[in-house]
Amino acid sequence: MNDIAKEALFRRCADQCDTTEMMSRDMVGYQTEFEEFQRLHREIEDADLEDEYQEWRKANGYIKWEEIREIPKLLTKEEFESELENIKKALEEHNFSSQSFKIHYLIDWITTGPTIHTPDQLNQIFALAK
Repeated sequence: MNDIAKEALFRRCADQCDTTEMMSRDMVGYQTEFEEFQRLHREIEDADLEDEYQEWRKANGYIKWEEIREIPKLLTKEEFESELENIKKALEEHNFSSQSFKIHYLIDWITTGPTIHTPDQLNQIFALAK
């Protein structure tokens, strides 16, 4: 691979990494952007250019490097039912004094971790705040 091709590949991969890191995992298009980042990074690995890529990132101001390995997933029906039960128990344990506290807690619950919820699942979760 010539230097111009390497430069183009490194820049595309670094930019794609930054794009993916800036997106929330539940945003529309995240999975597509993440898969493109993985494809570009795999191309670098297949060409045995990983060390050179890391040096290029540092030299070109892409200092923040964190390999993305966690792939978001949708829960199965059984997994979601279990999660819903865990949420109910947590809400009961905290005994929140207002609905707004419950809603903030639920937002924290659903926005952490690699899980993506469907609109129906989100409706069921937020129905617990009532």
